Amino acid sequence: WSPLNLGIDGIEKIIDVIIKKYPISKKKIFLAGLSAGAVLSFHLANRRPGLYNSILAHSQGSIYDDLRYLKPRVMGPKFGVLIGYTKGDYKNLIKICLETEKIYKAHNYKVVLLKDLPPKRHRWSEKSNDIFWSYLNNLGQYTGNLE
Repeated sequence: WSPLNLGIDGIEKIIDVIIKKYPISKKKIFLAGLSAGAVLSFHLANRRPGLYNSILAHSQGSIYDDLRYLKPRVMGPKFGVLIGYTKGDYKNLIKICLETEKIYKAHNYKVVLLKDLPPKRHRWSEKSNDIFWSYLNNLGQYTGNLE
């Protein structure tokens, strides 16, 4: 058990309510996060690996709070994994991104690692969004026509 589980339970309930209330195709459910939000994306996706098309982890990887690596619960490919970090990002986070890429590839997931993204340092940019979407739409378990 982890305090993170309480937050994840609440987020999953919100996602379930939205899916139930609105006509959303599973083909269009993506998770994205920057830094700690990226870690949360991995935890959510691994709890229900068949629900999400792809995840974007920007400037962080798949870890627990004690810095152990979170390995996929099931062999892939289930959800696509897009990992990116910015030019000049924190060295420890880059190391985590690189190790996460290896772990998920070893579990047969489709993984893309984008290095030295704009802008510099630990930030997300509008320019990066276009890059991310082009990969996410073609990386996940549901590719091609997402209608």
